[in-house]
Amino acid sequence: IFLVQNIIAWFLELFFLAFAVRLIISKHILARIIGSGTTLLILGYTVFAALMIARNAYYDVTLQIPAKLGITLELIIFTFGISYRYMLIEKEKQEYQKKLIVQLNENVELQGKVTRELEDKVKERTIEIRHKNELLEQQKEEVEAQRDEIEAQRNQLSIQRDLVVSQKKEITDSINYAQRIQAAVLPH
Repeated sequence: IFLVQNIIAWFLELFFLAFAVRLIISKHILARIIGSGTTLLILGYTVFAALMIARNAYYDVTLQIPAKLGITLELIIFTFGISYRYMLIEKEKQEYQKKLIVQLNENVELQGKVTRELEDKVKERTIEIRHKNELLEQQKEEVEAQRDEIEAQRNQLSIQRDLVVSQKKEITDSINYAQRIQAAVLPH
């Protein structure tokens, strides 16, 4: 049974070692780091297992040293990997922030441009409105002048009408008076 367990353990160690080597030859740095740490762990346990077999399964505390060394080295390498990943994340974050700053600056420039264009349009429209107001004011003054002239003419006509009515009454009264005198003087 001990031999079967050892064969299975060796087979699993070779499998994981092959997997770790595959990670080491990868193009990705983090995969290389994980592969290196895993390889050190496997090598530590392999040495531990080999020493156990060489001593015929006689357990000694000193036999744990390669395994503990493999774990320690794996932890150190994984810590380096985590630090490297953190550095990459920070670098990506800084690049993204730079891109955001560039985008914000472009947005500010665009906003300034749009603001200037709108201000120019407002100035143009204000000038147009002032010009139209001036025209309307001139037209209003002309209409008021025409109204005043028409009112003066109407007043003049009213005075002339009153004069004509008064003269007509005087003439009519004179004619009536003359008819009365004529009727009194001349027989019928």
